[in-house]
Amino acid sequence: MLKWVLPVVGLGVLGAAGWATYVTVQVARGQEVNPGLSPAQISAVRASVARVLPGATPTPAAAILSGGTTILPAGSLSERAPALTGLPGYGRMTFLLPRETRLTEAEAILRFDSEIPLNVNATLRVSVNGARRADVLLADGRETRELRIPLQEQDLALNSVQITFAITGVSTSSVCSVNTGNALVNILPGTMIATNAPPLDSISDRYRAAGQRFGLSWPTVAIDDAQAGTALLAAVEGLKSGLNLNLVAEDSIDAPQFLGTLEDLNTLGALLPSDTAVAAKWPLQLIDPAVGGGRSFTGTQVWRYGYAAADLPDGRAPGRIDYSLNLGTLGADHPREDGWMVSVMLNGHLLDSFAASAGKVARSADIPAALTGLSNQLEITLGRAYGDEGICNDGPLLVAELESTSVLQPGTAVIDDIPAQLQRLLGAHPRFDAGGTAALLSFEAQAAMMMLADLPPLASVGDKAEVLVARTLDLPLPENVSAAYLGYEAWVYLRDDRGRVLGRLDDPATQRQLADRAVAILILVPRSGTVL
Repeated sequence: MLKWVLPVVGLGVLGAAGWATYVTVQVARGQEVNPGLSPAQISAVRASVARVLPGATPTPAAAILSGGTTILPAGSLSERAPALTGLPGYGRMTFLLPRETRLTEAEAILRFDSEIPLNVNATLRVSVNGARRADVLLADGRETRELRIPLQEQDLALNSVQITFAITGVSTSSVCSVNTGNALVNILPGTMIATNAPPLDSISDRYRAAGQRFGLSWPTVAIDDAQAGTALLAAVEGLKSGLNLNLVAEDSIDAPQFLGTLEDLNTLGALLPSDTAVAAKWPLQLIDPAVGGGRSFTGTQVWRYGYAAADLPDGRAPGRIDYSLNLGTLGADHPREDGWMVSVMLNGHLLDSFAASAGKVARSADIPAALTGLSNQLEITLGRAYGDEGICNDGPLLVAELESTSVLQPGTAVIDDIPAQLQRLLGAHPRFDAGGTAALLSFEAQAAMMMLADLPPLASVGDKAEVLVARTLDLPLPENVSAAYLGYEAWVYLRDDRGRVLGRLDDPATQRQLADRAVAILILVPRSGTVL
């Protein structure tokens, strides 16, 4: 997924974040934690309760759900539970308010962990829809805290609520520097907006309140392949329509807020064309408008933008970066008028470098297609060309802004031609064989769903090739492929965060790729004279 620009010590990703998991706890004196929890869970809950901000009582999710509506943050996992690192560090969350059931009152319940070194004074600033609403002084050490911010009428009049975070601070141990030290704040998955509204009846509102994440139950008891195949293809169609969809084991304790049926899935796909995820389009913005690109710093500032090749629109690699900087003054005593130094790098390769004066600067730099990899990091670095001599070398406080007009423009080079190869290999309507799908675990079915969504529309009767979902351990070795699939050419398709692979099953290079995957899409293409 495309990531927004990051500060000098960038916005991290809370890797353990997933569906919001709620645990009912009793925190009143003399009461015990829910005895249904494991000892480890009980210990974690006790520790969490013990570290809560004095005067702020943790609210069990069950209490919120029974008395009103819970709204979870929207977007990817990193957006739903961001980690803020560095001084300064920035993050953002978006909450989609229900449209059919309008809210009359609500409050943001923001839970976060902080880890602050002993020598750092740090503050967490929280803004709602661009207006500063809270400043929290972060104590040194580790603690878990909760902050409640009532939403105002002008917030409820919108269809979404943008909450932005910033951690700022200084080190108290350095002799001179005001820009050293570090701080970490993790926004916890349980962060939410709670309201006193009645439970939501509309499927559209339920989907929005769940953070635009639809959970489809994947059976853990025995079902036949036909039923499993039908559910899998329905999920594929929902994914293609733009729904943010996950297959969840029916007995999972981490079930999402919106766990729907196939009927719900079909209804939602028909009702919500405007609510589904919007595909990325060129040009790609380097700055999140809700956070902005203005920064105060000493020494050096870096804006970072990360993107995956698989998420680029229409498979094209970026061909050019257009960026604008608004540079503040360097001070009357600075010996050079063009004392700003700017550099742009992609994956460790220099794209642009120059000296600049205070004021607005607009530049462009070409991006060779060969520099775009599976995972990419673009860095725009700004610093001073001259430093004061002596023990204190940080100089004055500097101000600069990377403007929101800064974008990546598309090039002509296609990153890979796998989509075109799949189209040629499979034809317009390949046949789907559901054999073995009932044995898939929910996460294996999820991986298969993501790969099947890349293929042409699947049908019960194919015109050129046959498609199956296979566990890689069940696939034959290269020397046995011909005997296993007489009359067919056997291909496999793989896709994950590392990229896409399409290759013949008897190719040793393809087999090496299979070794690290649990599930693959098997494609059987009949040889001349073979009936599909």
